[in-house]
Amino acid sequence: MPVRTPVVLFTVFALTLAALTGCAPSVDPSPAPGTSTEPTVEPAPEPVTEGAPLEIDCRALVSDQAIYDYNSNLGLLDDFSPESGTMAERVVELGGTACAWQNETSGEMVVVAAANPSSEQITELQAEPAFVIQDGIGEAQAFSGLFWVVASSPDFLEAGDATPLLDAAIATLD
Repeated sequence: MPVRTPVVLFTVFALTLAALTGCAPSVDPSPAPGTSTEPTVEPAPEPVTEGAPLEIDCRALVSDQAIYDYNSNLGLLDDFSPESGTMAERVVELGGTACAWQNETSGEMVVVAAANPSSEQITELQAEPAFVIQDGIGEAQAFSGLFWVVASSPDFLEAGDATPLLDAAIATLD
């Protein structure tokens, strides 16, 4: 009688494999309780309303790194009120924030201020010169979207001198 060992072995193997398949643990694609497979989405920041007060921390308006890159000898002044008749004073009058850093060697100040004026106020402000020197202090202004940003310092002899600080503040606000 012929030996049918290969056929018998194959049949035993197939039946064993079929039986073991039912023993495999099932994988539940649902997440464990308390977890989610949905990606986490951060809520969008509230849109800025034209003319709304702009309260921002000075270190957020112009980062410590941006100040250091501009002049590593500047220190943030905690209590600062802009001088009368300056662009920074006007920023505060419009509900904005004014910040000052003092040169640790010379004592001179660098001021950066930002506000969120109404479109009518922006039109009025844009009619003023982009750069002036008043009492030996250079004052520059820039606009970006809803924001008005000013910078002043005795070191600003032309508008370009204020550009690094204006750009840093605008990058934060945009």
